[in-house]
Amino acid sequence: MNTEMAALELDPVRLIAAAVIGLAIMLVLIIKCKIQAMIAILIGAIAIGLIAGMPVEYIVTAVNDGIGNTLKGIALLVGLGSMFGAILEFRKDGIEKWNN
Repeated sequence: MNTEMAALELDPVRLIAAAVIGLAIMLVLIIKCKIQAMIAILIGAIAIGLIAGMPVEYIVTAVNDGIGNTLKGIALLVGLGSMFGAILEFRKDGIEKWNN
């Protein structure tokens, strides 16, 4: 019975409306209110979950998992990029000192 009720609650129009409203909230917060993008994304994601009808504990889990999975990939790129930048800067400084 629970799975039938859950399936009935997933109205496609409500999900699309939640996504559009959440996106609008994020854009207003970033453009008009000048709130930092990460905070606006979190607020927008929570708003989408609430409007779509997700229970609050599922929203927190979904946002946490989404941020964790995204940052996993980005952290590696940022770390490698900063190491590569430091290596290039070190080599540049060494070459400039050698030439002078």
